[in-house]
Amino acid sequence: MGGGQIKDAETLWSIDSLQAAAAAFPLRVAQQPQRTWAILTKYKANRDFIKAYSNLSLSTTLQYDQISTITAELFDNFMEYKLLLKRIQSVLKSRDTYQSKLVVNAISTDLATLLSVKSAIQNEQTKIVEAIDTLGRDPGILKRQNSHFRRADSPVVAKILDAAIGSRKPQANTPSSGTSASGSETSGVVVVSTTAAASTQDNKTSAPFLDLESLVSPEIWGDLLPEPKAGFANDPVANAP
Repeated sequence: MGGGQIKDAETLWSIDSLQAAAAAFPLRVAQQPQRTWAILTKYKANRDFIKAYSNLSLSTTLQYDQISTITAELFDNFMEYKLLLKRIQSVLKSRDTYQSKLVVNAISTDLATLLSVKSAIQNEQTKIVEAIDTLGRDPGILKRQNSHFRRADSPVVAKILDAAIGSRKPQANTPSSGTSASGSETSGVVVVSTTAAASTQDNKTSAPFLDLESLVSPEIWGDLLPEPKAGFANDPVANAP
């Protein structure tokens, strides 16, 4: 049918028309595979692209293969934070039906505390968006910083890795969470090193540093949020299908 259409515009959607459209879809793709090929084929494997830009080294083009895993993880974390915000909103609406967990650093049902946690989670979402934006503009930053792997802070995890691979991979000297490469405090995930800026001749450009260690896993917040009291099963996250 072409043009992105999978059924006639005059035909109303129904179970029968949906089944007919789904059954006919593979045949229509086979009749005009150029559209699918153009979408799925990487430009560096496209002969026309290589011919047109033969004087351009492929090493200078953006390579997104190496960041697909981390961007998928960041997207999952962003969606987890959306669920946590929904959970906090539920606690705010009926604080008397929730109670603090018996864990270290448990979050209370105090209004000021919940609003502060809500703001912190929204800040984590902003950091994720900032990280994805940086990766989109400079996908090679992970390779340059050796930031493909997260640091294993747990002794148990460290022992498992040591037993599995024999020795730990050396980690780059990255700033700690919330600290820039120049030692200044920051609340973002992308840090611009003032030391690197000072070393440039014109002192106008500086290299960004993607501090993945400053990202907080949503599971940490989820484990500390208040839980419903006995007899009140109104947690939207726990009851999600």
